[in-house]
Parts: sequence; C-alpha cells; structure tokens
Amino acid sequence: MNRCPEPRIPRRGWRLVAALCTAGVLVSGCTAAATPRPQETPPTENVVTAPVTRQDLATDDQLAGWLGYGEPIPLSASREGMVTKLPREGAVIRRGDVVAEIDGKATRLLYGQTPAWRRLSAGVPKGPDIKQLNDNLAALGYAKRDDLPDDLFDWRTRMAVYAWQHELNLPRTGVVEFGDVLFAPAAVRVEKVESPLGATVAPGQVLADVTGTDQLVAIDLDAALRDTVHEGLAVVVVLPDRTRTEATVASVGRTISGDPASEQEPIVKVEVELASELDELDASPVTVVVERVLAADALTVPVGALVARPGGGYAVERARAGGTELVTVEPGQFADGLVEITGGIAEGDEVVVPS
Repeated sequence: MNRCPEPRIPRRGWRLVAALCTAGVLVSGCTAAATPRPQETPPTENVVTAPVTRQDLATDDQLAGWLGYGEPIPLSASREGMVTKLPREGAVIRRGDVVAEIDGKATRLLYGQTPAWRRLSAGVPKGPDIKQLNDNLAALGYAKRDDLPDDLFDWRTRMAVYAWQHELNLPRTGVVEFGDVLFAPAAVRVEKVESPLGATVAPGQVLADVTGTDQLVAIDLDAALRDTVHEGLAVVVVLPDRTRTEATVASVGRTISGDPASEQEPIVKVEVELASELDELDASPVTVVVERVLAADALTVPVGALVARPGGGYAVERARAGGTELVTVEPGQFADGLVEITGGIAEGDEVVVPS
C-alpha cells in the first residue's frame, strides 16, 4: 500500500488544512461545512488532466511461504529383518512399485485409505482392505473390476493374485501375506530415508518419511487474514531468484492454532498449488503475492487530484468547457497512487492533476 501524498493546493490559493492519512483512508481533521456548489475557475492553458475511472482498487499482500511437497508422514516396516532395498530420497513410488525389501522380500505400494493389517486369502472376513486389493488388482490389469467381488476375497480374487504373482516371478500361492503390500492414498515421494540398507528393523519401525508428489507452498497465515484467501483464489509465487509463477490456493485450514499465553499471533494453515512443477527446486522459502480488493467497482482518481477545502474536506478540480470547477468529494481507500472518491463526479470526467 502506498503512502498518501499531500493533497494538492488549488490554483485559487486555498490554504491547506491539517489532514490525516490513516489505514489507507483519508480523514479530514476538521468538521466539514455544508457541501458547497461547484465553483468555476477561469480558463487555464496547458492544464494536465486525468480521467475518473471505475475499477476495483486493490493492494498486494506478500505472505511468507515454504515450497515443498507437504507434511511428511512415516512409512513403517511390516516385517522383522534386515533392510536389503530402499528407494533413494526424492524417488516417487507408484502403484505396484517396491517400497522396500526386508530379508529380500518386497513390500509393494497399493492405493487405499485403510492400512494393511492382516494376511489376505480366500475365506477371510469381508473388509475395506479386500476391496482395496480388488480395486488395485483391476487397476494393475490382472482382472476387470466387474469380474471381481466388492469387499470379498474369493476364487476370482485368488485368480487375479495368481496372475500378479506370476508376472512378478513370485511363488503362485494366491495369498497376499501380511507385509507383501502397503496401502497409501496415492503415489508418494521419499522425503528422507530413516533406516539405511543393512539396518535391522522391527514391525512398526520407520523406514522412511514420505510426502505427496505434488509441489505445494505451505503458509502459516495470520488468522486475522483468513478471510482474505479462499480455495481457488489465483495467486503468484515469487521464487528466491525473483522468478514469478502462477499458483492457486488449494486449501485453507479450518483450525486456528496458537498458544493464547504466547506473544505469537494465531495462525491458520494454507496450501497453494503451483500451475507447473519446478524441476530445479525441491524446497525453498518463497513469497506468495495475494491481491486484496480494498474497494470494489469504485470511482478512482490519482491521489494528486485531491485538493483541501478551507473549511475541511476535499474536492477535485473538474475540467469543463471554458475552464474548471471545484467539486466536493469524499475520499475512501487508496492504493498504487489512486484514491477512491464519492460525490458529484462521474466516470469519464477529467480532473486536474499536478503537472
């Protein structure tokens, strides 16, 4: 937001009265007299004018953010033994890929919300984990989804498991042992390896921290500004090298966090999605530029067009045939050298500005 310059002194020699420019709104320090009628001034040569325009008056809020892949979550071992294979940091693991090998036995990633917690074979009770298995077997091409049951493991699921095991050169048991698969909602990216190759692990021990695969900008937003952003809002992300890239607000937290006893302001979590992936950066501090509308569909003039009235208040000097006239106006919000006005003025009028 720009600092408000001093109001212009009209050519008729009015004295400037004290005025305040506070919080983006101009306020007269004196009680305004009754609104005077427009006063004409003699013709003046070489008068510089600017048009009265109607537009949204906005300012840019610059918010500190952190470019990354979101909050990491732990990926834990399901078996006991020695780690014999792990993906590298930064690797993306998708459906069917190996997450890790323990004692040479692979654990593969499948998609689903319910964690793997038991051995899956014909005859086990129905459950959402079986539905997830059937969904994944179909997605991997080992059966058509309509040919598989919903949340039941029967001979049809067993046949699809046979086909999967055959392609992976595994013993064809038709059984998914506990530890053979790990469910995650979607593909994951390895943020940090916690158990290196050769380490001995127990079930539940963290192998690696993983995140989502989409780059995000995380913002700890001052809770007082929560209403200035919303999901779908277009923003601009400025990188450390001043490169600007388009982005969109993906989520605005519904929980305000902060310690009432602390001097730190309460915050709300905001996530911003980039329009395109940045291959050259994995993590970095960034600035998120959010346009905030101060006055919608407002009549605006350059701040320099304002003149102070001797009895308080403000006017603009409107150009007309044969001269100019002073028209009383009420200033409102200002930004980028413009000020919102109301009064006896219309869009398209020409007002005198300093030359």
